[in-house]
Amino acid sequence: MGRLDDNTIHNLLFVNRGIPGELTGELLRRVNYEILKTKPKPNYTIIIEGTNDLGWGIPIEEIFSNIKELHEISREFDITSIGATIPPIVTETSSPSYNRKKVELNKLLVEFFNKNSILFADLYSGMMDKNGNLKSERAIYDGLHFSVEGYKQMGTVIFQDALEKILEVNIDKLKRE
Repeated sequence: MGRLDDNTIHNLLFVNRGIPGELTGELLRRVNYEILKTKPKPNYTIIIEGTNDLGWGIPIEEIFSNIKELHEISREFDITSIGATIPPIVTETSSPSYNRKKVELNKLLVEFFNKNSILFADLYSGMMDKNGNLKSERAIYDGLHFSVEGYKQMGTVIFQDALEKILEVNIDKLKRE
């Protein structure tokens, strides 16, 4: 297997098209435009959605359907999508009904990712503390959005769970050519 070096990692380009507070349905309405205006066309898209929807009480079936559609749109544009489970919040375990819905939705997402051979980052497990909540130092004052430390951890989880595999496969392909 190939080995990643600092130069490879340094030359990666990431473009963030996320909007704080956005719901999955809102992203669906703008995703085609976002893909078309991004030049050069991305090879990969990382889809991290659902936290806001859960907070607004949107049914998990609708959230799941929207997230699946986002992955399908990526495929239609010949872009490899990378999925993610929905990360915890600081007060995750203090609201059993909210947590139950998130766990159920994350289970549906993992099944979908596995069934469709979509690499994914398990942000739910990778961001939580020993009690099942988002570690407080990884969140800003609202307990929901990530701090700098939270974004660093999110990046680490995404890299370890998905990006590293993609980079290693591509390095191996280049060595065989």
